[in-house]
Amino acid sequence: MTIEGLSYIDQSPIKISFDDKIKAIASAKELSDNFIGPGFTDLQVNGYGGYDYNELVSEPTTLSNITRQLFAAGVTTHLPTIITNDTGQIGLLIEQVITLRKQDEI
Repeated sequence: MTIEGLSYIDQSPIKISFDDKIKAIASAKELSDNFIGPGFTDLQVNGYGGYDYNELVSEPTTLSNITRQLFAAGVTTHLPTIITNDTGQIGLLIEQVITLRKQDEI
């Protein structure tokens, strides 16, 4: 796959070829309205888009919507955060995140 856009560093037109890894970065001929740069990392995410890591849900994979919605907003990496609570509840919430990580490819 190849994408083209403007470099976030100097707004020069670039194209990036990749599959599971970047294969090539080169100058592009045409200008674009899209910017290309690294994704954001959020080190504390309690929830997003109506989903919350601090609520027990019947199907943990529904929490993958947090990742999908953050990704659409430019956040490529995040750390699910469990807030202060009863130790038993915290354990259940952590197990829920572990289940999500095992079941969801994202």
